[in-house]
Amino acid sequence: MLVNYFGPRPAAQSADAFTNGQSGMQSGQAQVSQASAEIARQPLYQQQQAQPVGETTGGETRGTDSTGVRVSSMTRELINLHEGELVFKANARSIETAQTMFQSLINIGRDETAVTQQSDTRGG
Repeated sequence: MLVNYFGPRPAAQSADAFTNGQSGMQSGQAQVSQASAEIARQPLYQQQQAQPVGETTGGETRGTDSTGVRVSSMTRELINLHEGELVFKANARSIETAQTMFQSLINIGRDETAVTQQSDTRGG
């Protein structure tokens, strides 16, 4: 599954950074929901097995158990679940960073306005 980690390409405007972050968070949430649903569909006894059933080749289990479900599907869905969580967290962090940058710009503007006002009162 291809994942868009940061939403659409970032633009120069701060509103776009928030929109991109929100879009990425929604993408991560959808991935978590899909992976959770796939994990829930797996038979309970398969989820509780300590050892996967099947032949292991190159680190990936191949074959099926008695239900005909590919044994590696559980591992794949757990990876997708974790990846979705990381996507969500990364985009939440990008929103926090955009908020910090936006607040810094506002503070710079306030500081410049205060300096201008002070020089006007002294000079006038």
